[in-house]
Amino acid sequence: MIDKIREKVVNSQKKAIISVNRELIVLYWELGNLILKIDTDEVLDYTLEIISQDLKKNFPDIQGFYQKNLKYMCKFAEEYKDKEFIKNFASRISWSHHIILINKIEDIDIRIKYIKKIIENNWSKDRVIREIETEYGICEDVYRNDTEGNLFNKEIEDKNDYNNSKKVEEDAEITELTDEKALDNELLKDGYLFDFLNFSEEGSERDLEKQIKEKVLDFLIESDLGFAFIGDKYHIKVENEDYYIDILFYHLKLRCYVAVKLKIGEFRPEYLGALGFYLSIVDCKLKSKEDDPTIGIMLCYDNGKLIVQYAFKESLKDKEGIEYKLSEEITSQFKGSLPEVKDIGYGVKERLKG
Repeated sequence: MIDKIREKVVNSQKKAIISVNRELIVLYWELGNLILKIDTDEVLDYTLEIISQDLKKNFPDIQGFYQKNLKYMCKFAEEYKDKEFIKNFASRISWSHHIILINKIEDIDIRIKYIKKIIENNWSKDRVIREIETEYGICEDVYRNDTEGNLFNKEIEDKNDYNNSKKVEEDAEITELTDEKALDNELLKDGYLFDFLNFSEEGSERDLEKQIKEKVLDFLIESDLGFAFIGDKYHIKVENEDYYIDILFYHLKLRCYVAVKLKIGEFRPEYLGALGFYLSIVDCKLKSKEDDPTIGIMLCYDNGKLIVQYAFKESLKDKEGIEYKLSEEITSQFKGSLPEVKDIGYGVKERLKG
């Protein structure tokens, strides 16, 4: 009896995972179609960048809306036209599997054959790659190399419609496979699936982060020390990668940018490296020759305790090649222009109370 109970629980879990994966694949297909229907004179890369920024801002807990993944969605929607094909066939494998097939196989018929093989044989991602290499070797007419992240270097051009209805009929037997057969370890651990599935668990943390950011913004503006607000989740693009500054100010008196980094949870030493990296990006992309190096403020909120530290460059005279270091003290040159660490902590916590 206990075994039957356990089996019932496991089977229900499997069905739930399969159902969520189907929703995810259909969602990505529908998003791809919506994007392709946008009537714009802009190149697709620019359109995707705008859409990606908006989705990340409105759904910050879901990481799958980065620009390159949106390109995959467009390709997915462009080449597979039939929704029933997506729901009943393509959704039986993970999105990570689809990315491999899109990257490596040009011919759609061959790609569909591999979808069928993945379902029938429960292939992992590594196994799929090995099978493709064994069957075709490395040849340009079969592989579309994406190692440099250049799968799409230009706007997707209109192509003739590809009718997948016939493929759905030919492979209809696949939909009759049992849930146990269709569900493999790769589906269970697919990052895109669990990114989509688990985002709500971080909702309370995101709400707390939003509250703290609002209080930090209020405190620094109201300090009347010269903080001018530039942006929240300020976007900076470096070599086709997107980075976001939690809060960005420009200090009118010090003539420099001030970037605020907020973390929920226990402070970790590696946060310095991350903060220093973001400050260097601001120095590289935003700072003018007349500006001094960017100043960082790191805030870690852990169980009601707020840890605040500044990040300064060791020397303002030798501005190049100097690493940022955390400090709880303000040097004499910043006295009267920056609030003390203890004042930031007290001011933010008091505002959180009410």
